[in-house]
Amino acid sequence: MTGTARKSSDLTKRVKRFLLRERKRDGALSHLLDCLISCQAVYLFGGVLRDIALYGISRLDESDIDLVCVGSGDSLGSLVSEGGFRSRKNKFGGFRVETDWWFVDLWSAEETWAFRRGGQRYDGVESLLDTTITNWESILFELEECKLLHGENYFRDLNEGYLDVVFCRNPNPLGMYVRILRAYACKDASVFSSRAVRVLSSALEVHSFEDVNAYERSHYRVSHIGEKLYDRLKARVKSPDLFPVELGRRRSNLSLWDVPDRGAASGVEHAGGSAGTDVAFGVSRPSMESASARSLGGRGGGPANSRERTGRTGDGHG
Repeated sequence: MTGTARKSSDLTKRVKRFLLRERKRDGALSHLLDCLISCQAVYLFGGVLRDIALYGISRLDESDIDLVCVGSGDSLGSLVSEGGFRSRKNKFGGFRVETDWWFVDLWSAEETWAFRRGGQRYDGVESLLDTTITNWESILFELEECKLLHGENYFRDLNEGYLDVVFCRNPNPLGMYVRILRAYACKDASVFSSRAVRVLSSALEVHSFEDVNAYERSHYRVSHIGEKLYDRLKARVKSPDLFPVELGRRRSNLSLWDVPDRGAASGVEHAGGSAGTDVAFGVSRPSMESASARSLGGRGGGPANSRERTGRTGDGHG
């Protein structure tokens, strides 16, 4: 069984294997990548990198491929049109391309929703790391040079099950909420930052289990958020002292006190003040928010507005 990647070199090897496999079996994807790379810098972004880091390349049936390109949306649109790809433009200005095995979401880096309407400032492709829903998607992989770009705590966060919310503005609040719930339900997120708890708590006031269930069923291939799990998490978020003392599915042997507060990348929109508690099944501690540094072990999450759907059936995943 493949464990969670522990460093950039581990993930780089996995991504290279993934790309080699997909180029061999998916001619349309290989053609698309070649066309894009020949014209502009292209990056894998977000959910697919998160899942490769967590599980390797054998459990990607619930991942789409998000690609961001450094160039204008018009030039990207021309390339997609002239290449004869099966595609459509989405309402956020990107393109959805259907290849032999995948749904691929294409975006011009500086024209994603966070920069056009979300109030974020674009200062180069690294700015994308400040626009993801959670810290687990905040990673880029530059295709030509095979390099990752991510925050310094990225792999530590994954291995310790530490989930933070990076960018709170989102044109699809319910989708954002479901993404966070699924991280808990099926991706072993077990330590929630104060921001993540506040986002969940606010969403619980607005959305019912029926809302969450209907959204998950319509956007993902497999539903993981059951009513019992939803009610249990709802009670724990609203009353952190109800969390059991046991750390549950948390994969680290460290106690919570050994895990420094991660904070978010500088310049992101927060869901409240910087002070709070990180919640790990009943254990809480003071939060010391700090800006995350970048680690150039390569380059590295999908735009917060990306609608996750996958596979030949068009069912989604997260």
